[in-house]
Amino acid sequence: MQSDIEQLLESLRGLNDTELNKYKDVFRGHLPFHRHSLIIELMLRGTPSLQDIVFLTVQTFGQQAVVKTKEFLEQIRRSDQVQRWWHSRSGRKSKTVK
Repeated sequence: MQSDIEQLLESLRGLNDTELNKYKDVFRGHLPFHRHSLIIELMLRGTPSLQDIVFLTVQTFGQQAVVKTKEFLEQIRRSDQVQRWWHSRSGRKSKTVK
């Protein structure tokens, strides 16, 4: 999971301010309705760090955080980030299989 968090962070670092705001908007639109949603919503309205956003993504979506981030990046039309991310993930997986 640590390497996934690092990859999530690296993917978000590739976004400019406008794209990061779009990412946060998409994230807000996918929040599940439960008691913690309000806390997450309030944190996303401010200027959270990239680490905060990744933490919120992992806390909210758990094992699906990677898949959700991929979906969010595609929705803001940053498929280049998705491609780069998947290439690095597949390279990492093939190294661990050997």
